[in-house]
Amino acid sequence: MDRHPPQARELLAAVTYVGRLDRGRHLRGFFACPYFGGLRPAEALGLRKQDCHLPATGWGRLILAKSKPQTNKKWTDSGAAHDDRGLKHRAEGEGRPVPVPPELVAILREHIEEFGVHEDGRLCRGSRGGVISIGTYCEAWKAARTFALTPEQQISPLAARPYDLRHAARGSVPLAQRGCCRSRCGRAGRARSGRAAPGLCQVHRWRR
Repeated sequence: MDRHPPQARELLAAVTYVGRLDRGRHLRGFFACPYFGGLRPAEALGLRKQDCHLPATGWGRLILAKSKPQTNKKWTDSGAAHDDRGLKHRAEGEGRPVPVPPELVAILREHIEEFGVHEDGRLCRGSRGGVISIGTYCEAWKAARTFALTPEQQISPLAARPYDLRHAARGSVPLAQRGCCRSRCGRAGRARSGRAAPGLCQVHRWRR
């Protein structure tokens, strides 16, 4: 899918037609985050208004602070299916800056205008304010594929999982548009600590 950005946009549009009431339109903002911003689904679930800089024009910025992975309730500290966790490959309390293109800025601004935010600032939540479950958003994605893809594509691995949107993000926006200092960026991999190596520019560091 990373070679065919229009297909991703068609899927995001198709999401708005699935589910009851406005559920699909609400999920459009959630699914747009992995594709346009490279967020993990759990990071998109934890995204708060206070984490977002969304100007009226141009590129925006997200400062990711938390993720909300889903697991068995007996393994969480709170006894809920989702616990607040730190970011993957980041020290506790360390955030990750994410530059986001104008298209995602516009989608998130529209999302906030239409749906508001939860009392804790979260953009994406269930009808009663809880965290959207994996089952809910995977079911919506499955339905969107039937609207946006041909029968042959539906039985193929194309965009089979919501997480595939994040993989597609790697090829959707040219690095030069993200501000990558290609000539100075030493993509040397990660340091032994698991964090991004110092030689990586901000664009490559936020993918970690």
